[in-house]
Amino acid sequence: MQKKFQMKGQETIQEILDFNCETLKNFKLDSKERLRTELTFEEVLMRLIEHGDFEEKKNISISINKFLGNVSIDLRVPGSDFEFLPRLDFYDIESDDGTVENIQNMLLRSLGERISFRHSVGYNTVRIQVYRSQYFNLYLILSSMILAIITGIAAKNLFPEHICSFFNDNILQSFISLFMNGLKMCAVPVVFLSIVSCFTKADSLAGIKRIGIKLFVFYSFFMILSASLGYFAVQLLKPGAGIHLTTSSGSSEAAAGSMLSMRNVLVDVVPSNIIRPFAEGNMIQLILLAILVGVACGACRIKIITSIFDELNRIFLKIIGFFMQLIPLFVFCAVSSMLITTGSKVLLSVLGLFYTNIFGVLLLFIAYCIVFAVLGFNPFRVLKKSMQMLLTAFTTASSIACMPDAMKISGELGVEPKMYNFSVPIGITLFKSTFPIMAIVFVCSSATIYGIDLTLSKIISVAFSSIVLIMAMPGIPGVTLILMSTLLAMAGCPAEALGLVVGIDPIIDMFATPVGVTGVMASVLAVAKSEKMLDK
Repeated sequence: MQKKFQMKGQETIQEILDFNCETLKNFKLDSKERLRTELTFEEVLMRLIEHGDFEEKKNISISINKFLGNVSIDLRVPGSDFEFLPRLDFYDIESDDGTVENIQNMLLRSLGERISFRHSVGYNTVRIQVYRSQYFNLYLILSSMILAIITGIAAKNLFPEHICSFFNDNILQSFISLFMNGLKMCAVPVVFLSIVSCFTKADSLAGIKRIGIKLFVFYSFFMILSASLGYFAVQLLKPGAGIHLTTSSGSSEAAAGSMLSMRNVLVDVVPSNIIRPFAEGNMIQLILLAILVGVACGACRIKIITSIFDELNRIFLKIIGFFMQLIPLFVFCAVSSMLITTGSKVLLSVLGLFYTNIFGVLLLFIAYCIVFAVLGFNPFRVLKKSMQMLLTAFTTASSIACMPDAMKISGELGVEPKMYNFSVPIGITLFKSTFPIMAIVFVCSSATIYGIDLTLSKIISVAFSSIVLIMAMPGIPGVTLILMSTLLAMAGCPAEALGLVVGIDPIIDMFATPVGVTGVMASVLAVAKSEKMLDK
């Protein structure tokens, strides 16, 4: 709703205040929120009028908007540019001169990002963010996905292939790489600093050791359950049945030669130098180094070092927040790129692999909801609180991107900070509970398609290897493709079988990542309850 007023004096100011008050009543705001907004609006209005110039232009425009659940007020007053919120000096605050003005500046500054000021074309404009809907990002991301689907289908069918390739390679893929590089840049310091900060605040190493053992038990149980559900889904739906492909000569030997040694993964836990985990992004080495640094800082009890790690942790979480604001644009680029490059035929050809994976992931999600109920939580309440986190996981297919939301939700559910600061980063980086489902489904289906006899012992070996190998990989999209070639070699499948999953891996990741993060939440709540670190 927008209205213009002619500046005539004090009567006009009262008209503007009355209009603002009456309009806000229609938005069903909380009484405290509405009162705070009215006081803020009055303070902003008086400051703009004080610096206003009404000799030539006398119009004052006020616009109260509601967009995707967000409510904001735009106030536009003619005048020259001025410093809307001057910097506060300590001595100015201490002095008696301008005390009222200094207090007003402090009050307005306390609102932070809720107030923004700009000057253009002879007008000073202030926007007051009255209310920000918790579903705003949901609406924005869903709109981006719909627009991306329309764009991808239209580009695929209306433009020549060379134009589509140019658009995808130089625009869409460039932004996707930019976004993912930023996410990878923040992943290593966030994991390291979160765990270090947790250990520096730990009361005793014995308590952390007990919590760590319980977390390992829960996470391992869920990953074993995941592999079992994947095998159940394969036996029930039988993907790949009726399809027969032949392998190229020598592919099996090449696959066997690329087999990764499990001993190398286990021995490489301890880094040879302190820089290597940060440079290579090796999460197992990074977590071990973080634990050692955190325990050492906690034992030395140096408050300056502890506070430095805490503040650095806050800084990098804030940086991740900046990249998260680009999620709608990332969603548009990722979905458009997928539709332009693969099209519908590729997806339909591997539909069996897709719906079998989704079925197994759905079974695991139901199992997590049962765990919430057993712990005494209403699963629907937990999922409602986790909506933003699950949406972030779905759209980015990155568990690392969900870490700040997972910590915040854990705190809202009553978990103590020293518990979730330790357990959430470890759970998200090490225990990706949905990967065994995909590993079992894909390997068993590939064996069926290429006519390879897959014994139960080989299936168990693939399941165990998938659990160990996924712990060594960072929580970023596309990591499954890196591991699948190794698992194919262990099962005796040809390397070209990897081509079956390349087209659907991004889509499966989108569905699997929210379930994996939900499993981390279930484990954290279970351990917190057993340790009496849960205040419901």
